[in-house]
Amino acid sequence: MLTRSQIYSLQFNGEILLYQSDRNPCQAEYKIQTQSQKSMITSMTLIHPMHTNLVHIETFQNSKEKSFEKQLIFFGHSNGYISLYQGDLFTMKPIRAHRTSILLLETSKTSMDKTNILFTDREVLLSSSMDRLIYIWDLTIHSHDESIQLIHLLTIEQEKNISMNNNIRFLTMFDNFIVANYSDQNFLHLWQLLNISIKVNDRDQWGIVEHPTKGTHHQSQIQAISATSKLKLFASSDSNGCIKIWDSTNSLMRELIFDSTICAIEFLGFDGEFIFAYQNNLHLILAEDYLLNVKQQKTISQIIAEDRQLEIEQVFQLSYQLLPRFEYRMKTHHSKQRLQRFERQLAGEKRLKLKFLILSFDAPHV
Repeated sequence: MLTRSQIYSLQFNGEILLYQSDRNPCQAEYKIQTQSQKSMITSMTLIHPMHTNLVHIETFQNSKEKSFEKQLIFFGHSNGYISLYQGDLFTMKPIRAHRTSILLLETSKTSMDKTNILFTDREVLLSSSMDRLIYIWDLTIHSHDESIQLIHLLTIEQEKNISMNNNIRFLTMFDNFIVANYSDQNFLHLWQLLNISIKVNDRDQWGIVEHPTKGTHHQSQIQAISATSKLKLFASSDSNGCIKIWDSTNSLMRELIFDSTICAIEFLGFDGEFIFAYQNNLHLILAEDYLLNVKQQKTISQIIAEDRQLEIEQVFQLSYQLLPRFEYRMKTHHSKQRLQRFERQLAGEKRLKLKFLILSFDAPHV
């Protein structure tokens, strides 16, 4: 997960490594860890307040204006809670979102178009857990203390023909489309949220339509999915090295065959370009490489030969055990002051080490 100046990397043990992204190679600063394994961090996401429903709420005081300048960082936990880790002046009391461990916490991608279609004008949060439910959350403000509240908007339940032992492995959302992959399946589910209300058990629910896959499924386990809202496209990659590009009807548009070294794929922006990890390097593919008609489409060798390889200048060797550890407490509102004191202490220690090194270097030899 990347902010403007930092990279957050979630490890399998629930620890988060924080890197400074303004250096090449990036340098790990410290680890973030919860007090207890019961509240271990299992997922995380960030969302920009300017892209949410918060900007339409008129209850803020003037002191809150600068809170919209920084991204909000949310954590999902093994006890089913969602907490706000970073929020500038915003606070949020952790909420019990699921009865079981949260497996995925994602932010929707929106085109920010002013239309009457659901979720095209703001970003929302998505969560899924071992209870095999997908929840959609909107952000609003509590009137008495101006803290953030997550409002549950919609639930998507697992299909009956899916084994109870299989959970959602990948999840993304662009505008009013939700894409998911279950751990026992080599294809993607695409749900479209409709602007209609359906009466179910005396309650109003939004209409949901699932678009069946139109094209060949992956031949091996899906490794990653990503979406771009402006072009209404999403991509998936598998362990055999195949990348498939799909449109908003779940129709296969293009298939790119590489090899089994592919391990990640991510759309970068509105224009449809995406990066993927391949043969120990990052490569960039532009939309023009796969959106042209069949006669104009470039071959894989042509794409790679155009040298959009993003070279890694230097391998960074990390002394993991020696990194300072910040203990994250999620019982109450996360204290920004604790983190600031911790980071100031780290900065002071670095200045002392640098001063010591300079003095040692300048000291005359006897």
